[in-house]
Amino acid sequence: MKRVKTISLMLVLFWLWTTSAFAAMSTSEVRENARFMTDRMAYELGLSSMQRNDVYEINYDFFESVRFVMDDLATGYSYAIDRYYESLDLRNDDLSYVLTRGQFERFMNRDYFYRPLYVDNRVCRIRIYSVYTNPAFYYYAAPLNFLTYVGLHSRAHYVHGFYCNRYHHPRYTGVWVRPSRHVHYAVNRRHDFGPGIAGRPASRPPRPVVRPPYDNRPSRPAVRPPHDNRPSRPAVRPPHDNRPSRPAVRPPHDNRPSRPAVRPSHDNRPSRPDVRPPHDNRPSRPDVRPPHDNRPQKPNARPSHDKRPQRPSTRPSTNNRPSRPSVRPSDNNRPSRPNTRPSERNSRPQRGEGRTVRV
Repeated sequence: MKRVKTISLMLVLFWLWTTSAFAAMSTSEVRENARFMTDRMAYELGLSSMQRNDVYEINYDFFESVRFVMDDLATGYSYAIDRYYESLDLRNDDLSYVLTRGQFERFMNRDYFYRPLYVDNRVCRIRIYSVYTNPAFYYYAAPLNFLTYVGLHSRAHYVHGFYCNRYHHPRYTGVWVRPSRHVHYAVNRRHDFGPGIAGRPASRPPRPVVRPPYDNRPSRPAVRPPHDNRPSRPAVRPPHDNRPSRPAVRPPHDNRPSRPAVRPSHDNRPSRPDVRPPHDNRPSRPDVRPPHDNRPQKPNARPSHDKRPQRPSTRPSTNNRPSRPSVRPSDNNRPSRPNTRPSERNSRPQRGEGRTVRV
């Protein structure tokens, strides 16, 4: 009997915990809020039936992802605000594929579509209900997938998005598709959720800011064996006593002359001996060089021009050459050239000698 009471008590506590966790928004409320927002978007932006079904799925995925952090959004925790803007960026990115360029520009100009949640008096609210105060009125019937869709087309199943290839109309590619990249992101964040609180809810134990002293820290389990029980490492290098001694190039440290700790002053330093003799005691250099005739001759001096041996003239002088006649002999006085070739007239065969006469 006590066991049954204990089990029933545990079930009641679990039910209370789950209802408190999902008190912000239940699954039925997720469907109703997604349908209401899709209905007003279809009315103001002029969506087709196919666009209306896809926009409902995108809004359903958005409310499903933020319902777990709506209580922390109302409190103003920074992690919940960051989670909200991540889900909002993915939702607007999917809508940029479904909506045309003109539809998406009108969608961005309406804050109750572009930034749907805000905090008022520590309560997380949906901004569209402040514009349309009758949540029971709808312009269109419920989408075809109103009760059947359970999040199969979300970014958890499609990393790059399920709707990127379903439409072929011009897509809005501006820089303000994602609210976290908007130029007024910091202003909108402070306006919607306040300054924010760093960290997470106080249900978790707070992390100590200052580390405890070394003596009070819990001891770690000894994964590695103690230092005494570790196997000794083989001595790769020989011990210092057995190493061969190096030849003492420099004298030992004890025999070196001690260096004075303080350098002597400039006045007490020993004077440097004058290596060069003074200028007065230097031998004087003769001012005049000896004459040219009295200079000693060099052993390898070249002989003078007069004493050089004359080179024999190989060519005969001009006077000994035979004189060339100044006048050429006439043509009649020239010696006749011997006729070495037989005359052409004698060498020709006589007429009738080399021919055959037919009878």
